Amino acid sequence: MGLAYSFRGSVHYHHGRKHGSIQADMVLEKELRVLHLDLQEAKRDYVRTAYSKGNNTDKVLYRHVLRNAMIPVITMWGMTLADMLVGSIVIEQVFNIPGIGRILLTSISYRDYPVVETIIVLIAFVVIVTNFFVDVIYQLIDPRISV
Repeated sequence: MGLAYSFRGSVHYHHGRKHGSIQADMVLEKELRVLHLDLQEAKRDYVRTAYSKGNNTDKVLYRHVLRNAMIPVITMWGMTLADMLVGSIVIEQVFNIPGIGRILLTSISYRDYPVVETIIVLIAFVVIVTNFFVDVIYQLIDPRISV
């Protein structure tokens, strides 16, 4: 009961506060980099070709530019999610927040290896599933990409 409560409290209650303030600079830097890529995407040859075929602006933006520009955005979101999960271990320890990070570090100090292995496997599983969903979203956005 205590483990489930600590994990839920860590994820839901403290999620916005700890990651919003600490990783804001990193996310902002990535967003600016992606925005720059989006602006470069609108100047490509295939966009000019789509306009020359008589397509209106909305059709060109949504069917051509946005589809190609979303790939780096989806990649960034997936990596940020994995970073937030792994970074929460350190943040929970630094700010004395009960959660899975504290359980992991306490288990390491008490040499409770089954708990350590379980948490490591859980974190690895979440990262792998996140990467899989990012790949599936790639294929939904651009059918030329295969999973």
